[in-house]
Amino acid sequence: MTRLLAVLSLLAVQGLAVAQSAVTLVPQEAFVGDRVELRFRADGLDIAKPIRLAADDIPPSPDADIESIALEPISGGASVSIVFVPWKPGDLSLPPFRASGARVVPPSCRVASIVEKTGARSLAPPRGPLLVPGTTYGLYAAVFGALVAFSFALFVWLRVRPWLGRSSRSARSGRRTRLALKRFRRLERVAGRTQATRWRREFVLALRAYLADLLDAQIAARTNAEVADLLPAEGPRASVADLLARSDRVRYGYEPSIGDEASDARLALELVGALEAAEANDAEL
Repeated sequence: MTRLLAVLSLLAVQGLAVAQSAVTLVPQEAFVGDRVELRFRADGLDIAKPIRLAADDIPPSPDADIESIALEPISGGASVSIVFVPWKPGDLSLPPFRASGARVVPPSCRVASIVEKTGARSLAPPRGPLLVPGTTYGLYAAVFGALVAFSFALFVWLRVRPWLGRSSRSARSGRRTRLALKRFRRLERVAGRTQATRWRREFVLALRAYLADLLDAQIAARTNAEVADLLPAEGPRASVADLLARSDRVRYGYEPSIGDEASDARLALELVGALEAAEANDAEL
């Protein structure tokens, strides 16, 4: 009987290790949702080397998420470290676990309550985000800088835009004038050496092409009078109408040519100069 009691006592010692001293909670004041480490000494737990429990050996707990359990051998027992995240304030008891054939019961610990610390009994109303000191002035400075940059860009655009428009109109006018002068000077040179009806056809095509570019309009289907009416000044209107009408009378055989092709070409050259000068004046205004 005595031998049986001795065997049972030995088995009981090997099957249970109780935390007796050196209990430490890191941090000392832990709140719900914090990552906490519980350290304690398990006397009578004999291990030869450090042990880290596998995930399947870690017991579940309804009050905490246990992340890891590690044991290290020390004199007379083992040092146990349990890392967990508590989800319940107040006294918390973690479930026992088995290590090296023994059952280890972790000591209870206390999880602080934010309600006890603040005394609040209801949720606080929504608040705006906290700003780093000086952030407001930085935002004001950024907005002010953006306004200054926008104002400067708008000023530059308003000053440069007319110049760009004048530059574009000037380039277009120069190209249009060079082409018209080239055509009418060639017609002036060949006047008298080209059949009158053919010369008048080329002259009308050159004059209408120049006026279409100048007026930026489709005038191919317009009559001579309609084309002349598109011009702003009375003098050019009369000159254009006269040149086109006289050319058509020769082209369609209503009257014979009297050898005035060269003078009409020079008149067209003068007309181009007058119209371009008037266009430049309107652009400046």
